[in-house]
Amino acid sequence: MKFQPGKSGNPGGRPKKSPELRRIEDLAKQHSEEAIMALLDEAKHGKGQPRVAAAVAILDRGWGRPVERQESGDPGAFAGEDKEAIRQRIKERSVRLGLAKVVPIQRARKA
Repeated sequence: MKFQPGKSGNPGGRPKKSPELRRIEDLAKQHSEEAIMALLDEAKHGKGQPRVAAAVAILDRGWGRPVERQESGDPGAFAGEDKEAIRQRIKERSVRLGLAKVVPIQRARKA
């Protein structure tokens, strides 16, 4: 099904959080400092995996899970290239993706 131009695919927007979910998030945020202290203590003294799991769960519920980065392309794709060549490739891709305007190449004038 194709979306009509000018019409949202999700006209109602993101669903509102229930009062219970907001309460859980608020409680988790209130205990974030304790959770971080438990993680630090575990890192220093190694007192137990269940404690770490509980601290991570509290932080995840209060603040959301961390965003995972994913890289694309071949490892070492830029190895051996000079910085100017890398900059030029970035500019070309930015223009192709519509993230930058096309900048005309300035050519040296003949005297």
